[in-house]
Amino acid sequence: MRIAVASSYGLSGRDVERAFDAGVDAFFWGALRHRDFGASLRRLAAKARERLFLATVSYASSPLLLRASLDLARRKLGVEALDLVVLGYAKAPLAPALIGAAIALRERGVARA
Repeated sequence: MRIAVASSYGLSGRDVERAFDAGVDAFFWGALRHRDFGASLRRLAAKARERLFLATVSYASSPLLLRASLDLARRKLGVEALDLVVLGYAKAPLAPALIGAAIALRERGVARA
């Protein structure tokens, strides 16, 4: 079982790195993306990307906004791909174009799941 730490609670970058050193390997850079939290994930990814599970959420309502959201997250974290992307746009049902864009991003290797 994985234990994940989320960014929305304001955990300091130092504490993110301490959590990683203690064995936490999953991090959710969520809706409230604190700069210090993201900077620590970037440092960890630079030295141990293979050990990290990085997740984020996008509240994008269109394919273009979804791509832009993930590109920004990847650039800020300094990674080629995210391990998990949650589609947080809460309108049911999700537009087929948005689902198609998410699948295309997975096929391109931008998101693994």
